[in-house]
Amino acid sequence: VSVAAGADYCLALKANGSLWAWGSDESGGFGYDAPGGFVRGFYAFAVPVGTNATWQSVFAYGESSFGVRTDGTLWAWGDNTDSVLGVGTNYMNTNLVILPTQVGTASNWVKVIATPKNYALGIQSDGSLWAWGTTTLPSYVRAGYTQTNLAVPVTPSPMQVNISGPWVSAGFHPTTGNATFLRADGTIWAVTPHAADYSNWQVYESYFQNQFTNSSSLYNLLIGFGATPDEALAYITGQFYEIRSEERRVGKECRSR
Repeated sequence: VSVAAGADYCLALKANGSLWAWGSDESGGFGYDAPGGFVRGFYAFAVPVGTNATWQSVFAYGESSFGVRTDGTLWAWGDNTDSVLGVGTNYMNTNLVILPTQVGTASNWVKVIATPKNYALGIQSDGSLWAWGTTTLPSYVRAGYTQTNLAVPVTPSPMQVNISGPWVSAGFHPTTGNATFLRADGTIWAVTPHAADYSNWQVYESYFQNQFTNSSSLYNLLIGFGATPDEALAYITGQFYEIRSEERRVGKECRSR
C-alpha cells in the first residue's frame, strides 16, 4: 500500500495492515522483535514490525520511525536522540527504542514529519499542530522561554504549537532543517529567523500564498505532474530558503560596499 524510507532501510505497509522492514537496522528503526533481542545488522529479507497488524500509515526519517494505527494512535521506534520520538519522559535517557511505543494518548493523528535537527512535527485530524524533541517552536509550555533563556528545551512528549490552524502539512529544508507550515487558508508560516526570540512567528504571504492559490503556480504544476502535496510543499520550501539565502548574501555584499 505504501513505503517509507529511512537512512538505510525501508518500511512497507501491506493491504492487510501489517508492517514490514528490510535493509540496515543500526538504531532499531525496524521495530523488529527479533528472537533473542535487538541485533544490529543488514536484513536482505522483510521482517515484521511488532506483531500488531493494524497500521494505516508509516513515516521514516533518518533512523527514526513512526506509524499511525487504524485506531488513530501514534507509535514510534528507533533512534530517540533528543527525544525525537516523543515517547515520554521514561525514555529521555534512552537513545534507542527497539519496539513500537505509543506517542502520547491521542487517537486522531494524521501524519508526522521529523527534521534533521532532532525534532518532530505531528498533525492531528482537527488540524492542530504538535511538536516534540529539541524544538524551538512556541507551545503552551514555553511561558518562561524568553530572550534571557535561550537554551533549547527538550520536549519528550507532543506539545501543541501555540498558533491557530487548521494546519494541512509541513516541510523542512533538507540541509538546514528549517521548517515551514502550510495552513488551510493557503498561507505558509515559519518561526522567525531572529535567534533571540523563538516565540514569534512570521507569515510569508507575498511569496507563498501565490504558490497555492494561483492555478498556474509551481505548486499546482507539480501536483499536475503527479507530485504529492507534501512533495510539492517540500520542493517549494527548499526553493524559498535558497531565495532567502541569496537575498541575505546580496544584502551583505551591498552593505559591505
